[in-house]
Amino acid sequence: MSRDIAIQLEPLNDFQNSTFGTDKTNEDPSLYKEIASLKADNWSLKLSLSDSVQCSNNLQIVLTNTIQEKYELVEEIHNLHKLNKKLQSEREKFLIERRNLLNQIYELKDELDRKHDSVAGLYNQSGQLKESLYRAQETIHRMGNMFLKLRSTKQKCNRNVPLTQ
Repeated sequence: MSRDIAIQLEPLNDFQNSTFGTDKTNEDPSLYKEIASLKADNWSLKLSLSDSVQCSNNLQIVLTNTIQEKYELVEEIHNLHKLNKKLQSEREKFLIERRNLLNQIYELKDELDRKHDSVAGLYNQSGQLKESLYRAQETIHRMGNMFLKLRSTKQKCNRNVPLTQ
């Protein structure tokens, strides 16, 4: 506050009536102004001190809250680090399991390809065997026809030949 604020006369009169007061006839009016000015400064300093104490208390509360939040954040970061390590460990396990499953899939695919090749080979052999069987049947059929012709020719010949024994 400014020094020019009018100070009530009661505090000034209280000072005059105090033990420090002197006879009113010897008092200097400039002394009263100086005392009033000092009282105003004192009151202003007390008000400023009160404001500073309140500000300090508020800052201390803010600082305490900030530190508490910091500790909570540090604890949360620590928990997140532990969770991250756990998740990385699980991820590594899943990657190993995935790799094993992929290896099994590739092995099964290779086995399936081999069996497919075997089936294709058997199918080709089956086709060749069918073709051979068909040719063999044709050959048997021709031989049967030739046998029948031969037999009928033999029978014709045997009829024409007299029996002499």
